[in-house]
Amino acid sequence: MGTNGVLKSLIAALLLTATALAVSLPASAQDAPSAPPGFAIEWRKLVPPLRDLAISPQGTRIALLTADSKLAVWDAITPAPLWAKPEVDGTDIYITDGIGYVVLFDQMNPIDTEVDLFNAATGKLASRSHADSAIWDVAVSESGETMAVGTGNGGLYIYTLDMNPNSTRYQLRGVCNDLSISPNGQYIVSGLWNGSGVDWFDTTGHLVSSQTADATQRFETCVSGNSKQILGLQYDNHEHRNPVMTMWKVDGTKRWQLAIGKDAFNARALVSRTGDYTVASFYRMIVRDHAWIPERRLLLVDGNGQELAQIGGLYLSLTLMFLAPDSKGFVAYDGDRALYRFDRQGNAVSKWPLTSPIRAWAVTADNKRLVVHTTDNQLTMLRVR
Repeated sequence: MGTNGVLKSLIAALLLTATALAVSLPASAQDAPSAPPGFAIEWRKLVPPLRDLAISPQGTRIALLTADSKLAVWDAITPAPLWAKPEVDGTDIYITDGIGYVVLFDQMNPIDTEVDLFNAATGKLASRSHADSAIWDVAVSESGETMAVGTGNGGLYIYTLDMNPNSTRYQLRGVCNDLSISPNGQYIVSGLWNGSGVDWFDTTGHLVSSQTADATQRFETCVSGNSKQILGLQYDNHEHRNPVMTMWKVDGTKRWQLAIGKDAFNARALVSRTGDYTVASFYRMIVRDHAWIPERRLLLVDGNGQELAQIGGLYLSLTLMFLAPDSKGFVAYDGDRALYRFDRQGNAVSKWPLTSPIRAWAVTADNKRLVVHTTDNQLTMLRVR
């Protein structure tokens, strides 16, 4: 037999062997279906009462701030404690990836304007700085390279989080009500009040675009996963009433605007990765048994700002938490003891029972891991799919 004949025989034999192996394998091994959308527990631990918690954007570490002012950092996977520091001064925390820092501050406190950065691996204090007035909001980038701090005096501090963290102050048009950093880390979005609107800057403090509005409005912001769309949620100062959503392209072009309703308040809104749909939750008052009572609802909007559906209500009062990892739905909390995974049409596709109501929660940037602290002081890590 020639060389070509030998090769043909070997190839035929290999093909027969592969076919036989495929036939002998169970169907699940040949074509294992992907897991359905939902939740899976990774671990659960009993912890002291917490004041705040945070998970780093890439899910490497968790930071815990207890009610008795102890700051601790855990490995998020094991979960093994890495270090703890008693009697710290602050009420709110963030934790970054990259070099890794824990950010500690006291939100909305005009007599405590310190921003402390602790090394996330060792707990050593790396930086302590003072803002010009009360700190209204803080945002950290997914990469861990940038942090932004906004104040009631219109200060915007942009931090470079290298081995020697440092910051530069810039002046905003008004009070910094809210901050977001685009997922690609290229710009910082500020929702303003008292000179209100939405402004965004590059990381050198250069103004990219400015969107103005009625000076009595306050703005919260959200950036799409592809960093190309910016959602502004504006509301009246009193009880966050009369919320209105506006979508812009990153170049400042307005795409659409939608009023949620004058009877709505305490809204929260998120935009999908490409901006092709938006979901918001809100309260409204209804009359039942001759009394006014609040109900929570969810609003689904398409990529052109047109309402698709409203779900929830008195018997399933839902609060939006975050988008699903595949951006094909979202996760909401019923205010009691259950999480729900919804698809983009508003259909509940999965439910996860909680041991007690949620006290605090945090989610990774890819929305695949959720850490929840409940009122029975259980800390639970869930995988979301």
